Amino acid sequence: MNEQRKSIFAIIFEFLASLKLAVILLVIFAAMLSWATFYESSTSTEAAQRLIYKTLWFDLYLFLLGVNVTCSALKRFPWKKHHIGFVITHTGIIIILLGSLVTRKFGVEGTLALLEGESADSIRLEDIVLSVTAPRLHVREDLNPWFIQDGIPQNKEIQYAIGDSGITCYVDRYFFNPRTVENVISDPQSGNPAVCILFTQAGDSSSMAPQWLMLDQPGRESLDLGIAKVLFERIPTQEALLERLNPPEIKPDLSADDPQGEILLKDAQNNVIQTIPLKHLTAMPHTFAYNNAQFIVKLIEFVPRAGIHDGKLVNHESGKLNPAVKYELHGPQGVENHLAFSLFPDLGSSHGKNESLSGLQGQFNYPIKDSSVSENLVTIFLGPSGNLFYRAANLAGQLASGEIKKGDSFDTTWNNIHMTVVDFIPTAQITHDIVEGGRAMGMHNDPIVRIRLEYKGETAEEYARFGVPVSMTVGGETCTVEFGPRKFPLGFTLQLIDFNAPNYPGTNRPARFESDVMLIDPDNNINEQRKIYMNNPLAYNHFLVYQSSYQKGRNGEPDQSIFSVARAPGTPIIYFGSIVLTIGMIIMFVSKKRNFMQAPPSESF
Repeated sequence: MNEQRKSIFAIIFEFLASLKLAVILLVIFAAMLSWATFYESSTSTEAAQRLIYKTLWFDLYLFLLGVNVTCSALKRFPWKKHHIGFVITHTGIIIILLGSLVTRKFGVEGTLALLEGESADSIRLEDIVLSVTAPRLHVREDLNPWFIQDGIPQNKEIQYAIGDSGITCYVDRYFFNPRTVENVISDPQSGNPAVCILFTQAGDSSSMAPQWLMLDQPGRESLDLGIAKVLFERIPTQEALLERLNPPEIKPDLSADDPQGEILLKDAQNNVIQTIPLKHLTAMPHTFAYNNAQFIVKLIEFVPRAGIHDGKLVNHESGKLNPAVKYELHGPQGVENHLAFSLFPDLGSSHGKNESLSGLQGQFNYPIKDSSVSENLVTIFLGPSGNLFYRAANLAGQLASGEIKKGDSFDTTWNNIHMTVVDFIPTAQITHDIVEGGRAMGMHNDPIVRIRLEYKGETAEEYARFGVPVSMTVGGETCTVEFGPRKFPLGFTLQLIDFNAPNYPGTNRPARFESDVMLIDPDNNINEQRKIYMNNPLAYNHFLVYQSSYQKGRNGEPDQSIFSVARAPGTPIIYFGSIVLTIGMIIMFVSKKRNFMQAPPSESF
């Protein structure tokens, strides 16, 4: 029986010490690192650390590698003189593995992001925690959010006990990539009037998404579409409503025989070369010099209510305001016919023709005095009786108004665009629902957890967004719940004084980036200014602070410097193991060379 046990032990020992196992482990190690690198590049460093490097199976692999090296060295025991280099080399590998193990288990690695003028005394680690703090009960519990791997099954919840405080924490939802859905619901108790509108255009199957406007809510009473605006207003009296719906018409004094406005001639760089009042052109042509050449401008026609009919410019006597001017530009290249619209300057001054040979283009400015047509605008009014009305206007001075109800549509006067009142809620309230936006494996985009606290028969529920503390009151106790990276104290304070990232001359690429920081440690009377840049980390209190990256401030905001902070207690062990490994390899090389030199010459036949 003892012989059998010895035989089994010998077989296992031979396998663990074999070169075959060493080769297999090295091949697996190379494949594993290749896969880990690919996975990290396609997801994130945090995901790779969580699923590969900081896992139990990775630790077991390193342990097996160490066992293989140890058994390989013990296999040759008792060692002889020519084994010295071999034993020292394997001892160096074992020491390096031990140093790596110490760093993995007791080391700290995190990030620190500081704005200029900002200071911090802790860093953010990569591992995630769900912490619940009850200050008056003197309790803080860091919970393991293992559910971030696969989520929480529907209709299930995870229960945590917060120390011995009697507080129970429940987590029933985890959103990997949440998105917020806005809902507008009826609230007879404390709601505000709200109207939902939808824009459609004739001949266009696509449309904008419905939009809600709400009274007495800053930022929700208007909608800016870029080319037009929509307002939602409350009108207290019937008289004021009638005045807003039917404002007195202010007609500009338009006459083709009395042209107003001016023509601006501009060069290719949009610089104004000549300003020519139309009244002067009615009396005589305008002559000027440009680029050592003489030019003459002759007025052909002024059209106050212009339109194009059968390819020709016509004046609609009862049409909408659309001032236009037609003129000739005489120059060295000949005669150019120009047409310019006051309301549509982008049409250019060579309407329907090629670009001007002279390089000059015209812009027509016409003084519109009617403020009611200063922009494309739809105003929805809530009348004193609770009914809805509208008034639509465009830049051409065209107006439309009337009463509207839920489901009604009307012409906005903006190029065949119609507006529909999809819904109207006299007393509405805005609510928000959080829904899952879908996810890829390992990807988490601002995740959110739904938390419920129970204490002394009371319950409080809240959503906790990643990295944002949430205050919850339950059973008379105010608790702080935080879901995010674990924080680790440094034992000292770093303050970012200034950040610099000068560029290479003539480029936008930074030549270097560096941070001037203040190192503050009151316990040791340290208050020193240091400089951190690439390959020049700050070393203090067993920590190394490296310059990692940065974010340039925009619109006058301060720059942000990002540091990588590490404490690796196993580094001295790794250095010592590397020295031992190097000595062993040198001894092995010298021993083999000596044996080769002392070997007897082979006989020749």
